Amino acid sequence: MLEARNLYKLYDTQKNPLEVLKGINLKVGKGEFTAIVGPSGAGKSTLLHILGGLESPTKGEVYFEGINLYNMSEPERAKIRNRKVGFVFQFYHLLPEFNILENVYLAGLVAGFRKRRECQERAKEMLTFLGLQDRLGHRPNELSGGEQQRVAIARALINEPALLLCDEPTGNLDSQMGELVLNYLVDLNRNKGQTIILVTHAEELAEKAQRIVYIKDGTLVRDVPVTKIRA
Repeated sequence: MLEARNLYKLYDTQKNPLEVLKGINLKVGKGEFTAIVGPSGAGKSTLLHILGGLESPTKGEVYFEGINLYNMSEPERAKIRNRKVGFVFQFYHLLPEFNILENVYLAGLVAGFRKRRECQERAKEMLTFLGLQDRLGHRPNELSGGEQQRVAIARALINEPALLLCDEPTGNLDSQMGELVLNYLVDLNRNKGQTIILVTHAEELAEKAQRIVYIKDGTLVRDVPVTKIRA
């Protein structure tokens, strides 16, 4: 489904150029749950943004379902992001003036290929799956952090993306809520076949995935199935 070939990312700074990624190669298959683990500053989030078409690499290629993302125009790439890729970040970025049902179904309307009623029904379905069926009329500030993150997951899934990208989705949650959110991601993967790439600095969280890719100083240093780690 997804392949990164020889990815480099260089930022020009006032003092010296900063090389964040240094020749990353990675393949992710359909239905796979992959965790990318590394310390702060290792390049994890930059890699995730490039894989999702949010940020261009300095050098290298990303193929999504056989299409080279960075041979496309930005409007073409945005269309793929809107319809094929879901993003969940550490900060929920919910719209405070709307209730949670509206936060989710409006994301479906933006993609432009569903009618309002269809988006509403799809949003209710996702929020119910995530245990929020009694909170549909609540606004974000009336929810706990774990509930807000589940809303963000539902919003990311409204368009039934082929790929779900999660950047430290439990970073602002306590351990109990973080475990709950991760269990939902596992459920999505195992029971619905959702392809997921999760970025985290915590290996104990990454072990919920099927495979862990370790990154250090912009380089992929280890790539192993979780079963081997546990063994």
